[in-house]
Amino acid sequence: PTSTTVPTSTTVPTSTTVPSGPTAVTHTVSGVGTVSFTYDNGTWSQLVATPAAGWTTSEAYIDAEGPDVEFVNGALEVDIDVEIDNGQIRVRVRTDNDDTDEETEDYFWYPIS
Repeated sequence: PTSTTVPTSTTVPTSTTVPSGPTAVTHTVSGVGTVSFTYDNGTWSQLVATPAAGWTTSEAYIDAEGPDVEFVNGALEVDIDVEIDNGQIRVRVRTDNDDTDEETEDYFWYPIS
């Protein structure tokens, strides 16, 4: 597997008070890939996406809300979308199967330091 590193960071505009940190998160989707990033006082940085064997990284970037990564393996697409939700880091994992049109979503939360 290869890693895709996105060296940019994006400041997240917010109208609510979000705890400051730096908070480093590594989130693994079993058999699919791993996403790592840092959140520090409204700024996202150090995004690294590492696909598992048989998967590729089709997208890896940081937008205004947070990191976004897409892993692909044939008809399967796994989209990892990260943002701040209620003062925590929320990771949404959406799986799409283009062959069967099935879609699932799972959510994970990480506290901010």
